[in-house]
Amino acid sequence: MTFSEIIETHLRLTKVSPITAARRAGLNRDAIRSVLRGRSPSVDRAQQICSALGLEFYVGPPREPASTRGAEQTTEYSAGTKDQIVEELRGVLDRITGTLDKDYVEVPVYSEEITGLSQSLNRATECRFPYHRNWLERYGVDKESCFMVRVRGWSMAPTLPDKCFVLVNGAATELRDNAVLLVRHQNRVMVRRAEVDDRGSWMLSGDADPSLKLQRKPDDLVFGEIVWMAHHVRIRMQPVSIAAPAAASPHINPNSFPPLPSPHIHHPR
Repeated sequence: MTFSEIIETHLRLTKVSPITAARRAGLNRDAIRSVLRGRSPSVDRAQQICSALGLEFYVGPPREPASTRGAEQTTEYSAGTKDQIVEELRGVLDRITGTLDKDYVEVPVYSEEITGLSQSLNRATECRFPYHRNWLERYGVDKESCFMVRVRGWSMAPTLPDKCFVLVNGAATELRDNAVLLVRHQNRVMVRRAEVDDRGSWMLSGDADPSLKLQRKPDDLVFGEIVWMAHHVRIRMQPVSIAAPAAASPHINPNSFPPLPSPHIHHPR
């Protein structure tokens, strides 16, 4: 029996709807319904839900029976049912504490800064950011080969501002029209947008000045396609679309942001 099944059983026995139970406890109306739909709650939220339903949520060393503590336990469940619920809750807690390892991928952040002057990509890892596995799968990002680097300069502005971090899908090494790529062109590592010209030749250009185009060379190396960007704005990480900028506007359209859920980034407090 899972945590959601325990909650569902209790609601059925007490004949209380999840919305009513949540409102009585001062929780969001969907706090309990989301768990019944399969969403894994945090430890704090699991404790709040148990409190709202009159269930005990205990984490710690084994305790003495209630009779030896001088306190009388009252419950509408039989002793066997109660023991089963306690065991199931312990199992749920084990699964909750393992949620980060199961649901998130720690993507390496390389210390390399892409300036257009480096001749190779330094893959030394500076730190790691956790991304939700579902988000990576939704956008086709390979969790084994993706990585993050910082982009310096304004050649890709306004799409990619100076000092932003980008998530690179290392498995997407094929040229794709209008894709923003991390490439090595003539022994220089850079970020450029790929496009096909009227003659069918692949060109690399910067969004700041699309008229300045570099023709792709046979020895060019594609490290991957950029699929997401984060930028320090008032010490918060903000998602920004990497769609091609509109010709009539130098600003990024916020309506073109990737749909939720966004990758999980720990925001500085």
